Amino acid sequence: DLGLITAISAAHGKDDTAEARRYISAGAFLLTVLGAALGVASVILAGRVDWPALFRLQDARAAADAAPAVLLVLVSVAVNLPLGITSKVQSGYQEGYRTDFWLAVCNVAGLGALLVLIRLNAGLSALLAAFVAPSVVAGILNAIELFGWRRPWLRPRLREWDSRAATRLFLSGGLFFVWQLAAVLA
Repeated sequence: DLGLITAISAAHGKDDTAEARRYISAGAFLLTVLGAALGVASVILAGRVDWPALFRLQDARAAADAAPAVLLVLVSVAVNLPLGITSKVQSGYQEGYRTDFWLAVCNVAGLGALLVLIRLNAGLSALLAAFVAPSVVAGILNAIELFGWRRPWLRPRLREWDSRAATRLFLSGGLFFVWQLAAVLA
């Protein structure tokens, strides 16, 4: 989480909205850059890797769905990186249950969509879309609710960029993020 929850909790404990805003803006910027880099790398990678051979797929339909499915999953991860700022803010304000609410609602809808797609004998890409879309939709709805209505003063803004806050976040959480990424790729 780049140390964002701790920084927001500390700012909230001091009732320092300006400091919370600086950390939220710095975290949002860092996560957006990471998400954009992952998104670009995903698009480039998806077209250059022989996914059917990598996954040893024999079925023609599965082989045809492999590249779009991998791209869908990687892009959903890339989109969820900056959307994750919302759950960090809510956790810092001891409101993590709000993230869980949106995830539950969207996961129930996703399960319904998944069951319909299974009944229709949909391909892998459609099934994966029903599986990964709820987290993206929940992230979007959660962000709209938090930054649009409930706490608009915390909305990330580029003018609130603080290089010291970004450096602190990067140093406290950047190495952990690299370690997690290495574990996923290993």
